[in-house]
Amino acid sequence: MRKFVVLEYASGLTWGDYMEKIVRRIGWPFVVTAFLGLAVSTQAANAAVEILPRADFPMCSAERMTYCISEVTFIELAGEKAGLWVPTGTSATGAVFPTFDKVPYAGRFTYDGFDVARGYDGVYVRVGPANEYTDTMMLAIEPAGPGATGQVGRVKDEVTGKVRSLAADMGVRVVVRLGALKPAITIGVTNTAEVNKTLDGEIPVLSFTGYPVPVAIQNSSKDCVDETGIAAAKPYQLYALVVFENGRDPFGIPGLSGDILLSSNGTCKITSPTWSAETLAFSFTAASPHFAPDGTTVNRGFYRASIPINDAAMLFGITDPKVAATALDLILEDTEMGSVSVEKRVAVTKPVMKTETDPKTKKKTTTEIKPSNIVISFTNFQFSSPKMTVKIKASKLSQFKKVQKSLVNSYRGKNAKNKK
Repeated sequence: MRKFVVLEYASGLTWGDYMEKIVRRIGWPFVVTAFLGLAVSTQAANAAVEILPRADFPMCSAERMTYCISEVTFIELAGEKAGLWVPTGTSATGAVFPTFDKVPYAGRFTYDGFDVARGYDGVYVRVGPANEYTDTMMLAIEPAGPGATGQVGRVKDEVTGKVRSLAADMGVRVVVRLGALKPAITIGVTNTAEVNKTLDGEIPVLSFTGYPVPVAIQNSSKDCVDETGIAAAKPYQLYALVVFENGRDPFGIPGLSGDILLSSNGTCKITSPTWSAETLAFSFTAASPHFAPDGTTVNRGFYRASIPINDAAMLFGITDPKVAATALDLILEDTEMGSVSVEKRVAVTKPVMKTETDPKTKKKTTTEIKPSNIVISFTNFQFSSPKMTVKIKASKLSQFKKVQKSLVNSYRGKNAKNKK
């Protein structure tokens, strides 16, 4: 079985213990620890690898056009609002908020007319290493505002002592210019997400758009192991991790498009999938405390995987999106009745086409700019830690294994061509 990215440290490690203390202090989900670990590398032992800059990305400028934030946009019910960077010490609205003293920010993004009744006056966009030892990139949207001293910081919910909830209907789009690192897979803690990658010359440009999702924050990873755990808080949050194909922690399957997008609200032990070449199966786990903060309501969750058809051909032998629903078997394993009300679905998105007309000949040419995606979803399951598997049905395995083996090289070539 080939493991894509292991996203959980073994228990008892010093770094894990340190991160847990940070979580208790400032309310960050334990996901930073849960997301990171060892990836199966397909690079040669002596191959050069790229390193993500250690500090948070600054705004792009004439002096720096790589590993920087080029655009932040708020997507409000009234329309899109361009984010304006307001440095700490400069008042955006005159409002003051309860903040975490030990989480200061250099400023925040906001816009004229931002609704401070939400409990913050902008957002800090943290883009940088998920921890000091990895090249996996964290992209986090945090509620921000000035505290009593004027220093901008992470805004605190005074009732729970954890991070303030983002507004559920406020989407955010962040555009990041990268460098030599090439995105491979995005894992989002978001209700609705879209990721687009383009090239500006040789520079990869990543656009992430998402809406906040309620996340049950645990006091300890032990709260996610059985049906007794109670969440400390359940704020709306929005963040993502990006794993690169050529960093020190590379994504482990060679030749995929890099456009696989995963999302969930079960952040305690969320993982990227493991893939079995023997059974053509995806397996993944999401975890969260069983109970909401009231100690009675059961937390429910979702997991979605959006897989481009080129990648589906390499992983499952599926080249026709129409057969996905009948060829795939979706299985949820959990304890304590977690699978009773789960909804499982396989859907297919249409390819995005672009039509251009030659100004001289008037001839129209239509090209595909975004392929069909197979969207696999498990929704409304109960936590604490369900395991979900997507695999080719046993009755069709022999047929699809032959197809899959014959397609790997050709679709690897197609993906490589599309990346240029």
